[in-house]
Amino acid sequence: MITEVYAVQRVISVFDRYSSEFVSMVPVRHFELEKFLYTFEVPSNDPMMYEFYEIRPEHLYALRNEEIYFDFDRYNYYVECAISE
Repeated sequence: MITEVYAVQRVISVFDRYSSEFVSMVPVRHFELEKFLYTFEVPSNDPMMYEFYEIRPEHLYALRNEEIYFDFDRYNYYVECAISE
């Protein structure tokens, strides 16, 4: 049984493309669930988008207002859900 409730936020996790080492985590400041569900083609069994999804160049239009520079030659990016602090 779940006894605690946590607030969540969406973040962009950044990993080195070659070593897979974690580099950083950037909060998504302009998250719109419906837009992200559509953009990332989230399956129906994840209606709140709690899983992680790879960010590819074709997804950038949904993230255009975020304060992050994407360098796909050096890094892999994922949008995911994290517990808010």
